[in-house]
Amino acid sequence: MLENLGGAELMLVLLVILIFFGPKKIPELANSFGKGLRKFREAKAGMEEQFRTAMKEPVDAMRDAQKSFNKDLTETRMGMEKRMNNMLNDETKPMRDSGEAVMAQIKEAASAMENSQQTPPQIPLFTAPPNEYESAAPPPSHPVEEPVPGGVKIHKLV
Repeated sequence: MLENLGGAELMLVLLVILIFFGPKKIPELANSFGKGLRKFREAKAGMEEQFRTAMKEPVDAMRDAQKSFNKDLTETRMGMEKRMNNMLNDETKPMRDSGEAVMAQIKEAASAMENSQQTPPQIPLFTAPPNEYESAAPPPSHPVEEPVPGGVKIHKLV
């Protein structure tokens, strides 16, 4: 507030106060100014304390609500994870069992082949078509032309 006042300005203000109030009134003015400043500081501290106490209750309530929410969220997440793991275990158990059975059969076949010293059976990559497809009509040997109005010819395989 008084940071822009230099020495000369401060002397001028003190001289004006001395002229208006006189030398006998200055100590009384300083005393009342000090008391007013003290009361102002006390009122300011009281307001700050009231503000802190007024804000403390809602802030504490919000912190408690946040802790409760985080606890509930953690419990819910843990419960969901447990249920999902149980469901996955229940759903994948048949697949794991069948996979284990297939692995056991493969190991059994491998050990049987090692014991018999035979070559493994060859699995054909491509299979022949069924006989019913072979008995269909033979493919045409020559194309047949049919005249169409307008002079356009359509070639058909018969």
